[in-house]
Amino acid sequence: MAPGKDEDESLIVYQVINHDREQIFYGTTAGQVADELERIAKDPSGPAKGWKFGDTVTWRTLSMPLKPVEARYLHRQFESGEPPMKFSVIPTYED
Repeated sequence: MAPGKDEDESLIVYQVINHDREQIFYGTTAGQVADELERIAKDPSGPAKGWKFGDTVTWRTLSMPLKPVEARYLHRQFESGEPPMKFSVIPTYED
């Protein structure tokens, strides 16, 4: 979490899957997940870099709003777990 963030702010944990590239990444956001994903899609150095228009991508929330420490813990746990099938996990967790 970035310095200066309000520790009382709730975060949602989400998952994004690119089925064509067999890649997954996880993240947290205090805002709307759709807005966060739009920001990530436009970031040339973000976890979706190299993904192409037309790739089959799905996303879903994995939690209800949580305290930041709980959301960060879940993010780390999901990212360090065994990915489904032959998918690879793109690391996004930061302390």
